Amino acid sequence: MNKKEIMHHPQFDITKIPQDTIMKCAKTMYADEYAEKAVNNPALFEEDIVPFIYLGWLYHNDLMVRNSDGWLEPKEGVPFNENDYELEDGGWNLDVTLSDHEIENLEPYLKGLEMV
Repeated sequence: MNKKEIMHHPQFDITKIPQDTIMKCAKTMYADEYAEKAVNNPALFEEDIVPFIYLGWLYHNDLMVRNSDGWLEPKEGVPFNENDYELEDGGWNLDVTLSDHEIENLEPYLKGLEMV
């Protein structure tokens, strides 16, 4: 991938996602009570909501690929902090994270969502 292609990846901005869409995503990933608490608490929002909506947005907008070992990862040039997805027993595996947080079920809310 050349620098021109990398520069043209869309940029994620949580503030451009409608609040009702954020809440639908949160309630898909978590029990309703926790989802509402996390969306309304700035620290929990940044830790438990934003990274997983970002991951879902990447996943459902073709900004992830499988590497030569079969692991899911963001396309080259897509900003990504693997520390946001560290598993309880250490390391990270985005397939596990996708499953644990029901990221695949976020498709109706995030696929094609433009950051304008």
